Amino acid sequence: MGKEYFFIENYSKKGKIGLSKNIFQEIAYYVLRSIDGVDFYETTAFKEYKPKIICNIRGSKVSLILSIRANYNYDIFVLSETIRKQIIQQIKVSTEVDLHKIDVRIEDVR
Repeated sequence: MGKEYFFIENYSKKGKIGLSKNIFQEIAYYVLRSIDGVDFYETTAFKEYKPKIICNIRGSKVSLILSIRANYNYDIFVLSETIRKQIIQQIKVSTEVDLHKIDVRIEDVR
């Protein structure tokens, strides 16, 4: 089982900075909301589909597994690469952490 926190090297010697798995998951969700081609609509009223985002922290490596639904008429390969690039960039900018791996799984096309 992986760790719940990723600790950043703190050179000020005033303590450790720990980032929760939830931080990485929320950043990934925020990025997904901004990408055309990712489906968030649910067929039932008053409910929004939320992609499944799993964060694994093992040692000094952070990886994400995303299960999403894609909109029809989007190239799945291009969509997956766009998601990977934008999430890597946003996590790097927000946390200065380099992701080890991102798996994008398309579970449905609507």
